[in-house]
Amino acid sequence: MKQATQQRILNEVNQELADLSEWLRGLGVSEAEAVSLHDAAMRENGMLAGVVLNLARNVIAVDGAKNLGTVHAGLALAWVRSGEFATWLLSQPEPTPKKLDQALSIVRNALANLREHLLNSGKRGPRHRRGGRPEEIAEPEERAKIREAIESLHKSRVRYEDAYQRLADKFGVSSSTIKRIRFEKTDQNPPGS
Repeated sequence: MKQATQQRILNEVNQELADLSEWLRGLGVSEAEAVSLHDAAMRENGMLAGVVLNLARNVIAVDGAKNLGTVHAGLALAWVRSGEFATWLLSQPEPTPKKLDQALSIVRNALANLREHLLNSGKRGPRHRRGGRPEEIAEPEERAKIREAIESLHKSRVRYEDAYQRLADKFGVSSSTIKRIRFEKTDQNPPGS
């Protein structure tokens, strides 16, 4: 490879490394911590390792991509920053202009592609459950009995708030849960009660 080509690649790699450092600083994570987390995830060979390896295989056309899982991020970063990487580049054949543009584009967009891949992977994950807390008293018959008990207590001159609390204690729920049950079927309850 020509020295000018090598320099173009090194410039792009150095820019990506600078962007990575800035990204990590923004997250409040040191590079050493990020490397440690990455290496631990790769050793566990779990979901994160799968995401990282698939991204690497899809983005980087590397011979021996099957061995990507054994590479430690710290060692890889140290090698890329060393003179050894620059020397290795010079030992590679000169790429065609099209191949060089592709390689530079891959390097230039590596962090953005990683971010996008992680976002898309996250979107496929489980979402927060919607609709609030599950009902503690789910049986419709039980809920109807609670409504009847509230009205019965109120007819016995027990204030609604006291009736809610008595039934809440009996069923092991909050008084506001009992109150909500009372108002579920407003068409059956007398107006203004």
